[in-house]
Amino acid sequence: MAYISPEQRQAKKEAFDTFIFEIFTTEGWDAITYERISKHFKTTNSSIQRYYPHRRDFGRALEGKVFPLVVVHLSFESKKAFIDSWVTAMDDQFFSMVVRMLIENALVPSTNEKTKGGAQRLVGAMMQGMTQQEAIEAIEVALGKSVFYHMNQSFTRISENNQK
Repeated sequence: MAYISPEQRQAKKEAFDTFIFEIFTTEGWDAITYERISKHFKTTNSSIQRYYPHRRDFGRALEGKVFPLVVVHLSFESKKAFIDSWVTAMDDQFFSMVVRMLIENALVPSTNEKTKGGAQRLVGAMMQGMTQQEAIEAIEVALGKSVFYHMNQSFTRISENNQK
């Protein structure tokens, strides 16, 4: 393996992170793969794995970039306003994808600390217009509605396929 300087390594990592974020925002989490990244950069999967040992490590490329894009859809004036804005935002493809990823990350045996941190930042933002208890209750309702939203999307696709 050829030696690369720390500066070169950092530049490669930044290029990988930028590409991962681009894929995430345009195609979603599922589209981010070792093969996709290595093909784009004309390198090997093992080279990419030096930067991201596990697939979940691709999430590091998203740190600090996703939260600002999500919260612009939400109202923090009250519990009801938050829930209503969340439900409306579920029709936005990017917002819906992020919520789906949040739910999936929450279901793994050890939830990622960054996922937990994002939820805590959301509660903090919500406390501008409500108590901590109201914020937590609002998130519980919003996530429940999100699960049903995604279930209904799946049911709709199945129904459409059966009609063909």
